[in-house]
Amino acid sequence: MNSKSKFKEKIRKRTRLEILKSWMSSFVITASAIIVAVVTIPSSPKAEIIQVQVFKNQVVYQVEVTDADNAIDLNTLEIILTNQFEYYKYPLQLGINIGEFSELKDGTTYQMSVQGSKGFGQEILATKEIVTQPNSGGAIIKYSLIDTQNQFDTQYEVETIIYDDLDEYVSVDLVYGVIGVDEIEPFEYYYLPVPDGSSSHILDQIFQMNGKIYVYLEATLLNSEKLILDEIYLNIPISFEAYYYIEQVTDTTIVLSVYPDFSLLEDVTYEFKLSKDGYPVATKTASKDDLDDNQMHYGIEITFDQLRKNTIYQVDLKVTYTNPYTLAKETQTYESQVLKTLGAYTYEVDVVEYDLYYEVMITVVDPNHNFQIPYYYVYEIHDEFEWFISSGTFGFTPMDGYKTVTFTIDKTASIPYRIDIGLRNEEFSYYYVTIYVILTIE
Repeated sequence: MNSKSKFKEKIRKRTRLEILKSWMSSFVITASAIIVAVVTIPSSPKAEIIQVQVFKNQVVYQVEVTDADNAIDLNTLEIILTNQFEYYKYPLQLGINIGEFSELKDGTTYQMSVQGSKGFGQEILATKEIVTQPNSGGAIIKYSLIDTQNQFDTQYEVETIIYDDLDEYVSVDLVYGVIGVDEIEPFEYYYLPVPDGSSSHILDQIFQMNGKIYVYLEATLLNSEKLILDEIYLNIPISFEAYYYIEQVTDTTIVLSVYPDFSLLEDVTYEFKLSKDGYPVATKTASKDDLDDNQMHYGIEITFDQLRKNTIYQVDLKVTYTNPYTLAKETQTYESQVLKTLGAYTYEVDVVEYDLYYEVMITVVDPNHNFQIPYYYVYEIHDEFEWFISSGTFGFTPMDGYKTVTFTIDKTASIPYRIDIGLRNEEFSYYYVTIYVILTIE
């Protein structure tokens, strides 16, 4: 074989080797991708069978379910009671659940389980074995929030069951108290008498947003001792309000101020969406990560700029947070705001300083009649703070194709001070523009 043929054979072998290496590399990349996919499967929700009250023909349960990854299909979440011959089930929701299985057989073993699906079939989240038997006692078997249309007057309806076949109880009370967000125990308790058998009770006087309600059944025995038959903590529905207002609208910008509340929910994210004719223009977000410690008590400014003049836009706010009771992500939406940017305008301003005052002359070409009021504000500057001192407003003199005004500002403030001179709309306060600033230093 001559040298040329040897070279061709060498190249051919090298090419095969490179192809083989390429195949191996592709296999490794594919395998890595599969591993990554497996790792990112959401974790299972957590379920706990907190308490089970067992009676002759009845079982009362208290179950808590949380889902930090929003992985569960809520339509598949259920509690099941079964044995070889019987099968019962009820739907569950995230958070605290209480309920009952009735008309059961006495002296019978049952398996209780909490199940749900993440899309791959039912998964058992918690289990407990129970045996029905005659027992004296009582249980809270159901609760529901009463819609009062008033967040400051929360009310619950609670259903109870009492078994006292042996006449062990002198009396039974349903006791409840409200625990505030930053409190450890109730400040005051309320007592409602409970008769034997099934009964329903209204919990009111709950003048508290957020927080919890501690509810328990307390029996007084023949020897005057107290016995707690059942207890539960009810989470008052989260009451969360997002406050923002329109700070300023000009011909090309919309500025919003939002005052975030991180006292109850630390992971709140405010998402402002700007749209035009139903199509998204821009989205801005604000969260606790955007603030330092010095900004916690001040608002966050959200600015949409480079907008079209004399154009209608819509602002929508969506607030996302983690429910501390269920660990699920929740979203609240708020009423849309429709705003129109200002039409085109131009202005000229001339400021002349004298010993005791400033003379200000403003000329505005404003075919859309955006501004009707010239104004000024005076602020004294003290360290990092500014204090409002005085202000003044004036009217324009209309001319042919423009309008003009001349006014004076007295030098009465202590140095250092700042004077903002601007134009604003007489109907909507957020239509304004600062056109000149006088700033003095010591």
